[in-house]
Amino acid sequence: MLWWLIGHSASQTYLFWKHGIEKQAMVVALDHTSSISKGGTAFHYVLKIDDHAVIKGFLNQLPIGYNIPVLSLSDSPSEDDIITGAKSDGLFNIFSAVVGGKMMAVIYAFLIPCLVITTWLLPNVVKRTWEAK
Repeated sequence: MLWWLIGHSASQTYLFWKHGIEKQAMVVALDHTSSISKGGTAFHYVLKIDDHAVIKGFLNQLPIGYNIPVLSLSDSPSEDDIITGAKSDGLFNIFSAVVGGKMMAVIYAFLIPCLVITTWLLPNVVKRTWEAK
């Protein structure tokens, strides 16, 4: 499950980085808030992108009545097709927007090497040490 999550996040990051269309989204209104399982609040805003309204959840508050840069994977995006950010943003910033913030991105960056070590490297070292005896 965790490998799927990491792979999905990496593929989404690549898609937004390589094929993302930069657009301006008007933050029209706060639609509602909800509690999230990680703790904290998700803010669901009505965004207007190219005369198309979308409700999108964010972990941070956005300025109502202002335009924000977004990356979209289609010309008429749905909630899953947009993230905050610009085409000029670096790969880490895009990854952060995909996974839900910089803190989550740092956790992923620490978690991936740990998973590689525990699922591949460590068993091979133990096996080679055992065979050498």
